[in-house]
Amino acid sequence: MLVIRQPQLEAFREQPRILFEREMASYLREYFPFEARHADVDGWVRKGLRQAGLYGFTSWRDSAQYLALMAMLGADFPDDPAMPWARAIVSDGSKDPAERMTMLFDRAVEYLEATCGPRGVWFDRALARLLRLDPGVVESSHPRAVAGRIGEELTRLYPQKAAAIGEGALREIVRMGGVESASRREWLFRAACMFFLGAGFAGDPCFPWAAPGVGFEQMYRGFSQWGEAYGR
Repeated sequence: MLVIRQPQLEAFREQPRILFEREMASYLREYFPFEARHADVDGWVRKGLRQAGLYGFTSWRDSAQYLALMAMLGADFPDDPAMPWARAIVSDGSKDPAERMTMLFDRAVEYLEATCGPRGVWFDRALARLLRLDPGVVESSHPRAVAGRIGEELTRLYPQKAAAIGEGALREIVRMGGVESASRREWLFRAACMFFLGAGFAGDPCFPWAAPGVGFEQMYRGFSQWGEAYGR
């Protein structure tokens, strides 16, 4: 008599999930080739599907679109102070998941048009400025003026986004950038990455160079290499 043991049964149960994750990974590699080439794609899929499931996005379409939004807005976009509308939409229990995803995607497109410009030209120019930034520009600031100086620098680097998200969101991003920073240089750099790449950039599978535990200098080098590859 054939006996199916518990480990074998668990393996059978895992197959649909594994196949689904593989399909999502193939989708990302096809539609986001640059991001996928430089990302931890498996981590991207796992994190995205876990988050999407918390909001009720479980269909193939909704899952794929959630993963796409992570590439466009940052892995933790529902908690990003620059995008309060994202949290409002994903948490709206009065609408079904398909409706919420449609609203979320439409709003994301509007946001990207307002911050990135035609064909992303504003973002590209701002990123080029950021890659030339010396994080030491805040070293001479008075201790009480560092946060304001960082906000001014972010606005100089990317004025269109600063205008679009407003002063309150910009101040919150600057504050968040200083939480885990050991120096002014690191504070400016972290705040800039949050501003440009999403508030959850540290730990975003699209940016393995910013994984938890990576030191500032290594993170800075990894960002520079990523930015140079993006600009090619």
